[in-house]
Amino acid sequence: MNQELLRNFISEYEKEFAKISGEESYKWRAVKQFQDNWKTDADNFVEMLTLSLSKTENLMDSGYYYPRKMIIAIAEKESRSVRRIFIDLFDEGVVLLERIELFQKEIKGLNDRLFPGKNHYQDDRAVLVYLTLRYPEIYYFYKFGMYKVFCEKMEDDFKPTMGRKSNTIEFLKMCEEVKREIRSNNKLLTLHKERITESEYFDTGSNILTQDFIYAVTKYLHLQTDMENTRPDWRWEEGGVDEQEEHIELRYGNANQTSYEDWTPIARLAPPKDHVFIVEWLVQQESTEHADMLADARRSLDINLVEERVLEPWDYALYQCNTSSNMYSMIHWSYFPNGHEGKRHASKVIQLSAEEAVKLLGDAGKPGKYIEQG
Repeated sequence: MNQELLRNFISEYEKEFAKISGEESYKWRAVKQFQDNWKTDADNFVEMLTLSLSKTENLMDSGYYYPRKMIIAIAEKESRSVRRIFIDLFDEGVVLLERIELFQKEIKGLNDRLFPGKNHYQDDRAVLVYLTLRYPEIYYFYKFGMYKVFCEKMEDDFKPTMGRKSNTIEFLKMCEEVKREIRSNNKLLTLHKERITESEYFDTGSNILTQDFIYAVTKYLHLQTDMENTRPDWRWEEGGVDEQEEHIELRYGNANQTSYEDWTPIARLAPPKDHVFIVEWLVQQESTEHADMLADARRSLDINLVEERVLEPWDYALYQCNTSSNMYSMIHWSYFPNGHEGKRHASKVIQLSAEEAVKLLGDAGKPGKYIEQG
């Protein structure tokens, strides 16, 4: 990690502290609510769970991401099982990765039986929220996208890869390193202490403050660095792509009206070599019938591989495959890590009935189509 960059960003964070605090203070309220109400042995576990998570909207229910609603829905049908699963998750005597994997495995088992075909949303991000709410002086709120962008801005040697279990461990290690620098800034610590109200949890160890800084770097703060001026130029060019190997496929279609199988395959994209992506077109480029979709596909390639100017465009492309914007667009990206015969990774549209909307969204008036990460 570039320590000079880190210190420069902390200085910027200090300058913008009041503004950022107004946007992000919900995190301290969410932890206070959980700390005040979590009782593993509560007579009514579902009621206690619901109350404890009642201020986690931005952390656990936003956009098309519903871990809070799903964990409550599962608990309503299997409260004893979910109580036991949380007890195991919060057992600090067991290795962290083992606890995370066990929690996700057991919740998936319940979800597959109770709500077959539905996403339980209990990913690493959600599990780290539970752990941070329970132990705010040990853990940190986590998002893969946030972690990835922060590493790039800090010129960190570790390159987070989507789906890699070690991401969470490396993230926690990085947070500890960042926290040491945060806690050496007495003015920042004073600003933080003075802004905490009775309705907010004061993290004496500065863990929430550290994550808040990391998130601020990715969303609110910007430094002009030499790194940006020396970033290599990425480009794409036409060539052959082996569909039996790792690749991304681009298809054209309206996700609100049709499904993946009905969309037109436009191109395949191979991982880059020497800052060059190879793109194989799957439709005739001279055809006037395909002119609009080809223009949209070229624009999508330019935006995601060249114009975003991230350090690792391939990782960003994999991230793009699982975003809601991937479904809103007419150009849909799908990742095939093991070739075309293997599993496809991409966001998708799901249809919710009124009953399912109650379970997932708490509102029978919101049936319809929603985006689910793949």
